[in-house]
Amino acid sequence: MKVLLVDPDPVSRDALRQAFAGAGDQVRGVTTPAEGGRQLAEFHPDAVVAALDFPENELTRFFDETLRLDPRRALYALTEAGRLEDGVRAMARGAHDFLWRPVSAGRVFLLRARLEARRTREGGLEEMRLRLARAEIASSLAGQSPRWMATLAAMEREAAAETPVLLTGEAGTEKEAAARPVRADRGRKAGRRGPRNGPGSA
Repeated sequence: MKVLLVDPDPVSRDALRQAFAGAGDQVRGVTTPAEGGRQLAEFHPDAVVAALDFPENELTRFFDETLRLDPRRALYALTEAGRLEDGVRAMARGAHDFLWRPVSAGRVFLLRARLEARRTREGGLEEMRLRLARAEIASSLAGQSPRWMATLAAMEREAAAETPVLLTGEAGTEKEAAARPVRADRGRKAGRRGPRNGPGSA
């Protein structure tokens, strides 16, 4: 797992680095949200631990950018011991959880275990979405040729992906039936999408 630490306190940052690295993680540490923003694009961390020691506007921008780039990325706030209200405020801004300084290796172990459980749940949801899309495709479209089976496999992958899809073909080639499971799967994830009819679009 890749972990990005955004913490101006060198002692705290080093303790976190050692705890995550000791668990086998790749770790990068920076001292400001601006540096953290650059690392989001360069390092592509799976998890971010950000100290709450920065001005509110910087922290809010960094939290927003962290989750905008990857909504599934784990985001944890780091606050001073006993500052429960700071941790709760950070969670209201999008953090999944928070840690108190000083951070122990045991606390990092628990945080990693929760993160792994969350990733396993999300992976199970993706697998269910893919199976549902496969069933919808298979029930609405028939065919057994190798080329058609490859087309169905591509449709299954796209139904589970987040990228835009454009289906083209002649009138009567069932573009709408092919698009239905893709829209249904994505509709479950992020709101409904409807067909756009017109020359070359479905």
